[in-house]
Amino acid sequence: MQKSKKRSKIKGKYLALAIIIVALIIFAAITIVVYQPKKKPLITDYLTVSHTKSFGQFLQGDTLVNIVDLGLRITAVGGNATSIVVQVDEGNQPYPENDVYKEIPKGNYSDVVIQLQGCYLTLEDGKTTIHIEISCTEAEGRAYLTITIPEEDIVGTHT
Repeated sequence: MQKSKKRSKIKGKYLALAIIIVALIIFAAITIVVYQPKKKPLITDYLTVSHTKSFGQFLQGDTLVNIVDLGLRITAVGGNATSIVVQVDEGNQPYPENDVYKEIPKGNYSDVVIQLQGCYLTLEDGKTTIHIEISCTEAEGRAYLTITIPEEDIVGTHT
């Protein structure tokens, strides 16, 4: 009987040790899953940008336009968007970053106007394009976008 009690105690110790090891593995797995940083969505899945109205001066027989105020509509499609930054990238030097809006709730939009200096764009087939970069706190990276501006959406003087 002594041997069976001894074996029983040894089996009990191994069983307790196995339960502790399994519990530690489960605890570690849960901790990793719960505290793992969530991956941010891409900015292109989070915000959409379109042109609204701009103000400018038409030059050289209406083949060139100097955009002074660039109108953009920024829509939050992936969730609430905060600290939205837009940078216009035209001409010899990029413009400084513009913190254009603090928060746009999901499903809503904001019309913003960015003031520019010396932003000369060529008009072809009744339209022109401008390049911007956009980012926000909740999304990954920056989006490099080409915005098409139809001539009829530019309000201004003709020379």
